[in-house]
Amino acid sequence: MKQELADKIRKKLNGGKGYDHLSPSSLNIPLAKFFINYLMFTQEERRQQLASYKANYGNACNNPVQRFLCKYIFESGKKLKPKKQSLKENIVREFDIIDKIPPRDERDAECRKEMKQYIEPTAQQIIKAVKEIFGDQELMAERYVYDTPKGLILDILGRIDYESEDKIMELKTKPINFRKTNNGLSAYKQKLPDEPDEAHLKQLAFYWHCTKKTPYLVYANHEEYKIFKPELPQLEYYYQQMINKAFIIQNLLEITEADINKITQLVEPPDFKSFYYSDLTPEQLEKTREAWRM
Repeated sequence: MKQELADKIRKKLNGGKGYDHLSPSSLNIPLAKFFINYLMFTQEERRQQLASYKANYGNACNNPVQRFLCKYIFESGKKLKPKKQSLKENIVREFDIIDKIPPRDERDAECRKEMKQYIEPTAQQIIKAVKEIFGDQELMAERYVYDTPKGLILDILGRIDYESEDKIMELKTKPINFRKTNNGLSAYKQKLPDEPDEAHLKQLAFYWHCTKKTPYLVYANHEEYKIFKPELPQLEYYYQQMINKAFIIQNLLEITEADINKITQLVEPPDFKSFYYSDLTPEQLEKTREAWRM
């Protein structure tokens, strides 16, 4: 791709404010949602999207554990030593942050309130998993790693959940499910998977590719945890699948010159029944329908 066009594309991303990287998580969403998030809207507008209680559950469980166990945490790329506090104190700190985020709706507000009783038990399961993998090794969390595959005009940037000198760990929590009954909300445990999710393997494959450290994938709920240690050929495959997705996105940006009106003629319309689109604000939903002429 010519440099002039590459620069034009970067400038048009992020709602016209410019963007210079992809991430493992952005490469795991449907193509339509990628262009909605990273071409149509700015970072500020993305932050207005209405995340459900399940999206906050992972942070509420994992962030306190990171601050409790890790010697170093990277915040905005800076290496910091977290303040020494108990797990409970770190959970309270996280609740204070989450409580400032507007809930999606009345039901989501109720679910968020009820989920809090399951946070510490889930955090305790995460601690057990981390201890089983790393033992007494010195840990750090949220370190940025990046990759620039040949021919790709955007770097791929990601943050590692847990890392020691020779190991890395990607964590996925399984939030409690709630159902409305005549007596209020009833809670139902999410079963841990028997096999890793492909999307999660792609994320882990990226971190492994960048570090070449022994990789682990952990799932946890409030009652148990599971540890998976994928084979390296499997990770090589999933890393390549992720890179292929990055080039599909780049090719679409190149042939349309990052014009959303042209992209919507090439990418199938979003399925608004999918949870991927449930976080769009009413204004963003209206703009998305207009873009795809729905």
